Amino acid sequence: MKENRITLKSITLVTFFTLCCLGVQYFSVQVGSPYGTQAIRFGGVVIILAAILSGSWAAAISGGLGMLIYRIINNNESHNLVVFLVCGLIGWLIGFVYKKANKHESLSDLLTYIFGLLLIGIGVVYTYIMITTGGSKAFKNPSITLEFHWALIALPFFIGIASLGVSLFGKKIPENLTFIKNFVLVCAVYAVSQYVLTFSFTILDELRNNGFKTSLAVAYSYCSFEFVIALFVSAGLIILAPIAKLLKDRHDNK
Repeated sequence: MKENRITLKSITLVTFFTLCCLGVQYFSVQVGSPYGTQAIRFGGVVIILAAILSGSWAAAISGGLGMLIYRIINNNESHNLVVFLVCGLIGWLIGFVYKKANKHESLSDLLTYIFGLLLIGIGVVYTYIMITTGGSKAFKNPSITLEFHWALIALPFFIGIASLGVSLFGKKIPENLTFIKNFVLVCAVYAVSQYVLTFSFTILDELRNNGFKTSLAVAYSYCSFEFVIALFVSAGLIILAPIAKLLKDRHDNK
């Protein structure tokens, strides 16, 4: 599909992925978070698949709309604009990076290496915070579960090391498995961009009503929870990358 051309097929795909994103959001896993017990939802999986299968604009529109509609239906009024902008930009960015990575192998290796290092760096920061503040005190909420702490510490290292591995040994990967290497890249991009964009937009949103310190604290807690969701999604998809390759091959052969 040509991304800059509006066709019946492109409209159908955007509608399909929007509905998929909305539907998948209703499947969840409960964990403790800075906001008490919250649900980890998996709409991000649809955003990644939409970006790979249909391109950046389809992923941006369907991801942003799907997430926003879900929140409106469920009467969630906090940070709706943040979620819409973040999910839309993430969808566009993943589609853009995936397209470039497929065309330029050296760029793919470089980006995978950079995002891998960024994730490991974030993991180091959270490890330091958890050690020096006693974990839950970092979020001023004692109800945060052990799984939440481990996710913030272990998953960035897991995804980061996986990214470094495929970037450093990428040239030894058979050509027919290049998709898996680029799939690891988009998962790393998803996790990092979710963290950075959520943090940035939440601060801007909170500054309308609060001072900078309060806005910073809210952004830190909120982006940490959204980051955990992205980490679970990314780590799960990396593990399931061979299945994703099979679906991609079937899609390309139609």
